[in-house]
Amino acid sequence: MTSVPVRRDVEAGRQRGGGGGALAALGRGAGARLGQLVGITRRHLADALRFVLILPPRETGIRRFCLWPLGMAVLTLRRIHAAPAFRSGQDVKISRRNVRAVTAVTSLLARSNGALKLLFEGLTRDLPRSAPAAAPSAENLGDRDAERGHGRRGEHVAEP
Repeated sequence: MTSVPVRRDVEAGRQRGGGGGALAALGRGAGARLGQLVGITRRHLADALRFVLILPPRETGIRRFCLWPLGMAVLTLRRIHAAPAFRSGQDVKISRRNVRAVTAVTSLLARSNGALKLLFEGLTRDLPRSAPAAAPSAENLGDRDAERGHGRRGEHVAEP
């Protein structure tokens, strides 16, 4: 959930003369690359929501503790996506009214996994989606073990 504030802070660093950090490194085609970063961030926020949904619904305090920053991050990410040429964190900062709305709505829905999923999907439907990072397949893991002198099931294989 920290990736949204990090992106805002990178822009703030550029304003202070820091060269823009990661966003400046995007160079040409920065808009497309920013779209990729937004997609990756959206995926991380979806992972954060999945974590919250694992928590027992009766634990509303813990759920709210996680949902409030998650909701604020989603709204900030929407603003970043809507204004890709933003110059400072002030350009994408959410309002106090938005903060109150996030705390009120997520508090009301904290016990309902279905409602939280619908809310997240509704708020992020216009954001780019990122493909999940490729995980090594079981087949590839077995090949790596064989290269290390182990058989497919971890048994040691004598070297010739």
